[in-house]
Amino acid sequence: MKLIFKEDSSEMNDLLGFVDADLEIKKIRSELYTATSEIIALIGQPVYDYILELYEVDPIAPETAFLVYSLQYPIAVNAYRLFAPSGDLAHTNNGRKMRNDESSEKSAFEWMINRDNDALEKRYYKALDTLLDYLDQSNPIIIAATLDPVVAAVKWQDTAAYQKTHKLFVRSVADFEESFSIHSRLLLLKLQPGLNQCERDEIMPRLGKDAFALLKTAVLDPTAEIDEKLIALIKEACVYYALSWGLRRLRVLLLPEGVLQRYSGERVNSINSKVPEKLEAELAAQSFTADAEKVLKAIENHIKPVATAEEILASNIFPKTYSDEDDQFLST
Repeated sequence: MKLIFKEDSSEMNDLLGFVDADLEIKKIRSELYTATSEIIALIGQPVYDYILELYEVDPIAPETAFLVYSLQYPIAVNAYRLFAPSGDLAHTNNGRKMRNDESSEKSAFEWMINRDNDALEKRYYKALDTLLDYLDQSNPIIIAATLDPVVAAVKWQDTAAYQKTHKLFVRSVADFEESFSIHSRLLLLKLQPGLNQCERDEIMPRLGKDAFALLKTAVLDPTAEIDEKLIALIKEACVYYALSWGLRRLRVLLLPEGVLQRYSGERVNSINSKVPEKLEAELAAQSFTADAEKVLKAIENHIKPVATAEEILASNIFPKTYSDEDDQFLST
């Protein structure tokens, strides 16, 4: 694997303005490899190789400079946040020791370290969102077309990394935000298993396999006539189901502010491991589950065929036309 950093450069200091000037690439090389692997898993090897080629052009073209930066920055942030916990201590032959010298610097309090770790994690997630949003908007050509007429150019939106996010009913942040605001392409990717699980376990059994497949095909065809209300209900159910799924499995820092009120214990320690009061995560998950169940019931009512006059008479079914809940008699 080739890193998108030069060994003898000051790029880490340029990207991370809050670190000391003596933080060299070689000090965190192993963390850079780990962070790069995570990025490649997200955007795909072809996209990483494409941006790496742009980086190796000297000088970097102005029109591609931001794309290169958008890849370097999250890698640098993630590598540093992986390195920082070990860098806080001196690793000696006699075990780990707290760094303490005659300078004016003092060791940070543990609550300061906790808060900074959270800030670095949020910074990393935001940087990934910036990279994904820029790729979506610019849709660069990752692999150029060849002289062979059969082999066309491959753009970002043609890659497997992009298209795997568009196989579901909820395909974009805009789709998700019709029901709940997240402002994060990364969070949408992380919630994909929950969205897929809802379609497989809740939507398909209600529609039937054939009707489900036809609806999926129709959604991809801009000329097809589709039941817009049914699609909207399906998206809404998937959103609430996925949020319930995510609250039980994802990092709290990934979730939008306000979904879950984070709780810190009274004691200040390095991990703040006290269980949230009132099981806040589980209660929030249950709330989203209840919302999903309401919408799933609405889907059942929407696709249920209207009863005929004969069925109404045979089953003694009468429309509810009265408005007074205390009146036990039907109005005429």
